[in-house]
Amino acid sequence: MKLFQGVVVILLLTGLVAACGKEAADVSPENPESFTFFDIGANTPLNDGLRKALRDKLGDAAVEKRNVIDLTVNSGDFMKQYLPRLDSLNRRLNSDVGIRVEHSTEKLRYRYMQKKNTPFSYVELLFSDYTKKPLLFRITSDRAGAEIAETLKKKYGPPRVAGAQGRVFYWEKNRDVLMLSLVSDQFGNPGYEIIICYVNSFEALLQRESSEGGREKENTIPGSVKDAF
Repeated sequence: MKLFQGVVVILLLTGLVAACGKEAADVSPENPESFTFFDIGANTPLNDGLRKALRDKLGDAAVEKRNVIDLTVNSGDFMKQYLPRLDSLNRRLNSDVGIRVEHSTEKLRYRYMQKKNTPFSYVELLFSDYTKKPLLFRITSDRAGAEIAETLKKKYGPPRVAGAQGRVFYWEKNRDVLMLSLVSDQFGNPGYEIIICYVNSFEALLQRESSEGGREKENTIPGSVKDAF
């Protein structure tokens, strides 16, 4: 009997240690599935297993906690005209009076992926600190734009086109948005940016922050100016 009890205690302790090693996440309703990147979808949690899988594919990540979120594509006027729903969400995530607003999020940034045999030059993945679910993905490619566009069309169907010269292709599925746009780097070299915006998760984030005060605002006026008047 004592041996049996000892085995039970060991098993319980083993389970407790394993649970402590996992990243805690709120229990939240499942989001409808929409778009994926490396099989990461609307309900994929950021945990140790996903971090390892991403490290194997993309290399080491730079990690940032509590982030400002900007959903702007092309320009603010462009957003208002062609993507009004995302423009409205972006305004809710930020301040109209220049105050820096930080959200309870974790951002993973990947650069220098030449050795990983990937067509991407930059990958940025943003997750909610509450649910660990994805919020926003930004992926840049210096090449393979035509291949990326063709792959997305085959998987998600014909895109909508935003802009007078068709600069942004976008898809909508279960409220989430996927965009492919032509961009230029600081030297004027053309590239392609893919953005996946998980709108349902953003709505859950805003609701949670509203109830708990999870967003932090920081006055952007320099201290020397404030002290002078």
